[in-house]
Amino acid sequence: VYVADSAHAPYGEKTAAFVQERSHAIARFLHERHGIAALVVACNTATAAAAESLRQAWADMPLVGVEPAIKPAARLSRTGHIGVMATRGTVGSARFARLLHDFGQGAHWHVRACDGLASAIENSTAASLLEDEKIRALCAHHTSALGQFGTEAGQIDTLVLGCTHYVFVRDTLQALLGPKVQL
Repeated sequence: VYVADSAHAPYGEKTAAFVQERSHAIARFLHERHGIAALVVACNTATAAAAESLRQAWADMPLVGVEPAIKPAARLSRTGHIGVMATRGTVGSARFARLLHDFGQGAHWHVRACDGLASAIENSTAASLLEDEKIRALCAHHTSALGQFGTEAGQIDTLVLGCTHYVFVRDTLQALLGPKVQL
């Protein structure tokens, strides 16, 4: 059973309290109406804001969340410079700080809260997101703010897409950054 909270999405620029309240409301709905046996929180921001409190409230139910791929990115990078594009809610969370601390030692992290990008993806009416000029401009703006991308020393050679919306603009990002940058 899948719930898309279209009335309130995307969550990335909402307060942690709001995201937590919505996450608990959805979990209650799924449990009461559908008798779920496990819960997948398929949003980085919702995982950051609500996973711990959901686990406390539903201790008898397995919970799976999604988080930015910090650990695999640290292993993949050859230059040791890694960019992270995520929502303000994700990069500002204690959970994200713990991820960097636990799995990001020895790398240089270039972190960007990509305000407006998830909303633009969510609201695009373009036949192809690759052709959406607003999305392309936002991707260019946010990646340029991270620093220089490439495979030379000091350049960002790996980019973490820390929002489930961002995979939909993967082709746009790859076109902007070049084929040698790993997403």
